Amino acid sequence: MILLRSGGEAPRHTIGVFGAGLVGSALVESLCSLSGMRTARLPLDWTDSAERDRQLEQIRARIAEACGPPEGARLTLVWSAGRAGFASGRGQTAAELENFRAVLALSRRCAEELPNAVTRLVHFSSAGGLFEGQRLVDSRSVPRPRRPYGELKEEQERLLLATRIPAVIVRLSSVYGPAGAGQRTGLVSTLLLNGIRRRVSSIYGSMDTLRDFVWTGDVAAFVSRLILGEPGTNGAQTILLASGRPFSIFEIQKIIEDLLGYKIYVSHAPGAPNREDITFSRAALPPGWVPSDLRANAGIVYREAMRTGFGSGGADLR
Repeated sequence: MILLRSGGEAPRHTIGVFGAGLVGSALVESLCSLSGMRTARLPLDWTDSAERDRQLEQIRARIAEACGPPEGARLTLVWSAGRAGFASGRGQTAAELENFRAVLALSRRCAEELPNAVTRLVHFSSAGGLFEGQRLVDSRSVPRPRRPYGELKEEQERLLLATRIPAVIVRLSSVYGPAGAGQRTGLVSTLLLNGIRRRVSSIYGSMDTLRDFVWTGDVAAFVSRLILGEPGTNGAQTILLASGRPFSIFEIQKIIEDLLGYKIYVSHAPGAPNREDITFSRAALPPGWVPSDLRANAGIVYREAMRTGFGSGGADLR
């Protein structure tokens, strides 16, 4: 995990980010850019429960030290961890839920032991997992998970609300951005990177399947401003971050091909278990949220891939 803390004599703000994947790493970069916070990377083993609990105790001690005794300190704990996805089975989602429970236990203990600090939780959830197969999702839509991944996200939200610690739940549509080593890639980056390598991309959906895509930089900028702003309500807040403009898989393929200047190789998995549309109403998006253009962002992913060498090697993205 990554621990950030402000300097100076003003009331301290300590931020713990659990998970430094596509969203978490972008969030840390944005927070540092906006606030100049100091960062420390602390080890956290998600695979060995005994080691995880020992490391969480060390993290708790570091958080207590960072917040200090003065009145008015702020503590924000962010969950952006997890490698489960739409195709994950119950074994993987159960293990991830256990890790989430452990971090929630840490959050409750910090809130109890630091009464002088204003504690808040920020949780990244999955709008796609919760609303799979629904169109024009808005504030009145009811989550109806259809697979273990969606059930995981629903249970995480339920457990988070049960802590009664002030929280912000951020439901994200399909996130894309420059791919780092060891990070998951979504459809946009996978098609682009495999296209650069002249590899085949397997699509688990039909060409007219509609999905909503959101740029990781937009998410990081919006949520970092929310974290650094006034704490606000003592209750729970749920926000949806999506573009409100769905693209078909065919449209995404065409954008990538126009960028590369040649056709890319795409195969369609039999049965297409992930073919249903998931779209979101613009009326459900929060004030101040302005998603950027997918075509322009695809160019950023391309240039970053060529700069870092992901275009000529790296992990198998099929």
